[in-house]
Order: sequence, then C-alpha cells, then structure tokens
Amino acid sequence: MHVMFNDGSGHLAVAFPAKPLTSGEVKLTILDTAGSYYMGAPLRLTSNNPYIELKKYSDWFTDYKGIKTVTIYEVVDGKLIEVTSGGIYEVAQKIS
Repeated sequence: MHVMFNDGSGHLAVAFPAKPLTSGEVKLTILDTAGSYYMGAPLRLTSNNPYIELKKYSDWFTDYKGIKTVTIYEVVDGKLIEVTSGGIYEVAQKIS
C-alpha cells in the first residue's frame, strides 16, 4: 500500500484483507513497522472494517496532516499490480 499524505510526502506499508470465519465481511489489517503502527497494538495483530482502519491509520499520521490518497497493490510473480487508488472512503468501498 502506498499512501500520499496531505503535506505532499509519501509512505509505504503492508495492508492485507482478512475474511473472518464467522462472516463474509472483508476486513483490513495494516502492518507498518517503519511508521510504528499496526492494528491491535500493543496486544496482537487484528483486522477491522476497511474504512475504520484506514481512518485510524490516517489519524496516526497527524504530523503529515493525514492521508490524501491510498493506492493498493497486489504482488503477482514479483510485480506490483494496482488494485485500487483514491481517497480513504473510495478505497475502503472498493475493497469491501
């Protein structure tokens, strides 16, 4: 996942969808060791509704004025394939 912040800087993190066994709802997990962020800190890695998770992740970066755009990629045979791109709400809707 590549994010562009509202201050013009960018950042990379790992994001992956998770589908709980008890429902068909897709959830999102973000793991960003460089940004000292992961869903579930400080206990264990968890997943959340994609919009809620992306919003929390954006709020984590207040020094950068939050996230302007997100681009999600899939890695296929070592190559990045763009899955979706846009604002937090748009991306959350597309991956849900």
